[in-house]
Amino acid sequence: MAVISSLSSVFCPPSIARSGRIQLGCRAGCTRAVSSSSFRRYAILGAGFAGVSVAWHLLQYCSTSLQVSVELYDEGGIGAGASGVSGGLLHPYSPKGKLVWKGLEGWNAALELLAVAEATDDRISRDAMTDSHIRHGTSRAPIAWKSGIVRPATSPKHTDDFRKWVKFSSDKQPKIAGLSCIDGKTASLLVPGLAISCDDLALHIDQGMSINPLHYLQALWMACKLYAHDISAKGSVHSNAVLKRIRVGSLSCLSADYDAVIICLGANANMLPELLGKLPMKLCRGVVAHLVLPPEKLGYDFEGPSVLAGTWLAVRGPGRLILGATKDWNNSDTSAVVSPEAAADSCNELFTKASAYYPSIKNWFVQDTRAGVRAMTKRTQNGKLPLLGCIDDIVKGATDQYSLKSCTHYWIFGGLGSRGLIYHSWLGKRVAEAVINNDESYLPIELTQWKHGLVHTSSVE
Repeated sequence: MAVISSLSSVFCPPSIARSGRIQLGCRAGCTRAVSSSSFRRYAILGAGFAGVSVAWHLLQYCSTSLQVSVELYDEGGIGAGASGVSGGLLHPYSPKGKLVWKGLEGWNAALELLAVAEATDDRISRDAMTDSHIRHGTSRAPIAWKSGIVRPATSPKHTDDFRKWVKFSSDKQPKIAGLSCIDGKTASLLVPGLAISCDDLALHIDQGMSINPLHYLQALWMACKLYAHDISAKGSVHSNAVLKRIRVGSLSCLSADYDAVIICLGANANMLPELLGKLPMKLCRGVVAHLVLPPEKLGYDFEGPSVLAGTWLAVRGPGRLILGATKDWNNSDTSAVVSPEAAADSCNELFTKASAYYPSIKNWFVQDTRAGVRAMTKRTQNGKLPLLGCIDDIVKGATDQYSLKSCTHYWIFGGLGSRGLIYHSWLGKRVAEAVINNDESYLPIELTQWKHGLVHTSSVE
């Protein structure tokens, strides 16, 4: 399978600690040593950015001395939650133009995992293409539109921030994602119809991109399945990647003996009885509108950049945009379905805000609306950071000691909020490494401090 060879070359097989019995550090709250078994079985709850990334990275540890089986649980399937509804704008910068915490690591890792998904998707497209498709020139839509992102300044303070952080970023890490500060005239050439004066400024992230999150996640999960199949086909190693469309209402419902359970449920993590009220996250439900442009209208150049300006416009191909997103705090309705009344209210709000920077939005029609709930963490001196770590003490201390498997460890990878794309690959790899070695010290300490009340909040992004 040629695609697997190319996928394997993207990620070198990671090293595994070989000391035999590795004890967790004191921060982890786990005491069992790593299993000496050559077979590891893992359950991952949630098939969004975090869950599918962890699945891929765990499978990279397959070798002749270690066999890995991954079982991915999600009642709705791949990308059924907030990840699949998201705008999919990939870039490593805050609204001020400041590189986010570990933005370079996140950016590089995200590009690597995108390459895996694209390689898999290309192979699937070639295999599925029929003679009629070839004759008519039909091609599958891409996973990512790599046409950049523009963020126009909406206030004098934004202009000052743009100048400050673009200069800082250029001095420290030049050309990460092609960041530059451009004048209003240049921005208008990139985005015809953008409401910006010639004297105003905008951020231009030349290498930023708009990813179709559902397409991306489905391709990445297919990469997991193909990788496991290819490894097993060689005969010396058995690996498995299975999707189980089953609702896990409680961790005690998992009857199998897993070496570890990794909880990547986003907003739904709070609904597990073992974690109820124990995760420092706020929920925010957002509605996005899928827009189409009638053929007779002249409007947004689909090959131009996406736009960030409070609300956002994400390119999805010729005559297609996604406009998002509303913010309904503390709304825990995780259904992606939006009622007609709520859709009308949300679209009115979104169109009003978008028309301030792109008046031609009035020419676009709403094809569909979808909703997702993001799990948001508190702002720290490093911005809003995800929650990671081994949670044995939290989970097992909250339940009957006989209701959970004593041999199983429990981990959390959540609170990605609006930065799921920039962090999912880099942190997915770190989580997989920590899980394989049963050692929390593989995780950034900034992301495990929440368990001990050590997170210092800040108003600074």
